[in-house]
Amino acid sequence: MNRSISIIVPVYNAAKTLEHTVGSILSGNFEGNCELILVDDGSTDESPSLCDRLSLLSPDIKVIHKPNGGVSDARNAGIEAAVGEYLMFVDSDDLLPKMALQRCCNALESGADLVVGGYSLRSLSGKTITDVQSPLSDRIYSGWEINLFWDDNYSHRGSYLRPVWGKLFRRQTVCSGVPLRFQKGLGYGEDLLFLFEFICRCRRVTTISESLYIYRESTQGLSADLSSDRHLYQLFQLTGQYASLLDRVEKCFPDSRTVGQLRHRDLVGRLVCRALTVFATRRTVLCTSDNISRFYSLMKTDPQLIGFSGIFTLRMGQVPNLLLFKLGSPKLAEGFYRMSAAFCEFFKIKPPKY
Repeated sequence: MNRSISIIVPVYNAAKTLEHTVGSILSGNFEGNCELILVDDGSTDESPSLCDRLSLLSPDIKVIHKPNGGVSDARNAGIEAAVGEYLMFVDSDDLLPKMALQRCCNALESGADLVVGGYSLRSLSGKTITDVQSPLSDRIYSGWEINLFWDDNYSHRGSYLRPVWGKLFRRQTVCSGVPLRFQKGLGYGEDLLFLFEFICRCRRVTTISESLYIYRESTQGLSADLSSDRHLYQLFQLTGQYASLLDRVEKCFPDSRTVGQLRHRDLVGRLVCRALTVFATRRTVLCTSDNISRFYSLMKTDPQLIGFSGIFTLRMGQVPNLLLFKLGSPKLAEGFYRMSAAFCEFFKIKPPKY
């Protein structure tokens, strides 16, 4: 039987939080218009048996057990198994507000390829940190108006247009032509790549000002330590793919002012400069002239960095990184970063949070 929404939950060692997540989904008028797909990604705790027990609660709950392949691989397995008209992605430590599914079903009447909603932020203990002020309005964007969708709703910090949660994706749009999948092996920024590519395929986008998602802060995962070598490896992989994707996004939405700023403010200002700041504040074997040169090649694609005025349009703390880029010597930059990192570690100066 075809369902309106397939809810895909990747599960890896989530025994402590999964019941709360599934409970929030089941409490939201789940029966009859949704299917829930729990993808056990080779968990080593009690998650596999817990998924099987939870599947007994409803015939519309499917369980997939697979070897560990990361969150992207788990989501892809869920997409392959889904039969709903729309896809929703929920992380195994997050929650859905009680009325989220009803709001989603109401939004489906617009025939949108993508539905974007607001969200709230909580700690894992359940305390509400903040109800994020939604920049969204209840609106339908069709055709060329998707240029306006970017400008109305994208912020390069704390954006609604980075994660895939809090949204609905038309499955036919995901699967038609060259099927869209999450980048296997990428555990940071995979949401952004999937979402931006999907928007390029959209003919209609609907935004909902009300909350569709409750994001719970976690102390685990790649987002928890943005200065680790593991995170730097992910940035090497992400930034190159993101730069290529931005070429496509810019061609699809040439009239969007916001899209024209993504390369400068997001790719360079948020991701590349984050890596360079880690080089400057923490000693790492990844701080080499070759790796710095790779980042500089991406910075050269930013037209706002052609002149010196562009170095003052990002965070002031990035001016030293941008000045070193202007000098054009990765070897010189490597020497500076090594001395700076030794100084910071001696005086226990840590990289700033992004």
